[in-house]
Amino acid sequence: MQVLSVNSNKLETPTALALGMFDGVHIGHREVIKTATQYAKLNKIKTAVITLRNHPRELTKGKAPKLITNLDTRLALFEELDIDYVLVLDFDQELMNTSAEDYLKKYLINILNAKFVSTGYDHHFGKGRSGNTVLLEAWAKSNQITIETIDACKQGPELISSSKIRDLISEGAIQKANEMLGYQFMIISTVIEGDKRGRSLGFPTANLQLPADMVIPAKGVYCGSAEYQGQNFQAIMNIGTRPSFDDSDKITIEAHLLDCNNDLYHQPLKLRLNKRIRAEKKFDSADNLIKQIKEDIKQCTN
Repeated sequence: MQVLSVNSNKLETPTALALGMFDGVHIGHREVIKTATQYAKLNKIKTAVITLRNHPRELTKGKAPKLITNLDTRLALFEELDIDYVLVLDFDQELMNTSAEDYLKKYLINILNAKFVSTGYDHHFGKGRSGNTVLLEAWAKSNQITIETIDACKQGPELISSSKIRDLISEGAIQKANEMLGYQFMIISTVIEGDKRGRSLGFPTANLQLPADMVIPAKGVYCGSAEYQGQNFQAIMNIGTRPSFDDSDKITIEAHLLDCNNDLYHQPLKLRLNKRIRAEKKFDSADNLIKQIKEDIKQCTN
C-alpha cells in the first residue's frame, strides 16, 4: 500500500476510489470500500482511499471529537482491506477553503486518476460542506466517471455511525462497538518504560500511552489480544489511572501478554479489545490485587 500526499504526482494507473474520512473504518465505511474494491477487481484497476489526518471540526468548530482510529490505525486497517493507494489530506485552512469542484479536480482527477467513486449517502466535502452526492453525481457524469452512493447502514433499527461507536467506546461497551465496527477496536502505540510494578507482582505488563487524538475507552479491565512482530498473544489490559499505586489523572494502558517473554520496550504493539470485564478498582494490598488479576485472567481465558 502506498501513501500519497497533496504533492504526489498523478497516478498513471486509473483507480476505483472510496471517498470519505472513514474514522472507525466501521461496517458502513467497509461497504463503501468494498464497492470500490469490487469494481477495481472486475475492471483490473487499482483501489484508492482518501482520508483526513485530523477531524475537520478541529478547525471549523475549534474542538473536534476524539478519533476512533487515528491515522496509524486507519492505515493499518486500509492495508488489511487490500487498498493500493491512500491519499492523506491535512484539514487545514487551504483545504477548508477549497471549493467542492476544485477539490474533485485537484485530488480525484489530478492525483488519483479516479474512474470510479463510491461514497456514503451523507458525505460532504469542499468549502462550507457545499459538496454532496448530488453535486458529485453531476460532476462525475460530465467527467465520464462512474459513481455509486451507498445507503445508510443499520444493525436492526440502529444506524451505524462513528459518533455512536465513539460513545459506546467511551462507555466501555466494547462488544457493542465491535459489532458496529466489524472488527475488534484497535489501539496501536509504542511500549514505554514503566515502573515494573507488574513484574514485581508476577504479571509483567507492556505500558502504553493512548494516542492523544484517540477516544479513551472507559476505565477498567479488558480482555483482548496483542500483536507484536506478526505474533498474536492473548492479553488482559487495564486502562485507567492505576489507583492502587498512583495519585494521578493520567490515563495509561497496561497490557499483560499471556505466554509472552519478549522484551517489548520501545516496540510498536497492536492491541485489540474484545470485552470489558470490570471497572478499575483500588486495592488495599498487593495480595488482593494479585488475587484479582488471577481471577481476571481466568475470566479472559475461559
